[in-house]
Amino acid sequence: MTSQTPAAPEPAVLLTPEQCAAWIGIKKPTLLRMVREGRVPVVRLNERVLRFHAPTILDRLNRSSYQTMKPKRNRRVPSC
Repeated sequence: MTSQTPAAPEPAVLLTPEQCAAWIGIKKPTLLRMVREGRVPVVRLNERVLRFHAPTILDRLNRSSYQTMKPKRNRRVPSC
């Protein structure tokens, strides 16, 4: 199975959290959690305003494989 990397918006574009989450196919809370975990590069305009540089996100997707950016799922072990 091959993973498809989304096409990047224009190079100078800074994406909002909503735009970035939609672009890579995850929900905004998941994206923000991944930012806190240091798994997604972010541009902080100030303490509350985050933007995502599309070429940097695309590079991270290409360089480290899409799976490393996807959220980790908690797997429950069935009780005996």
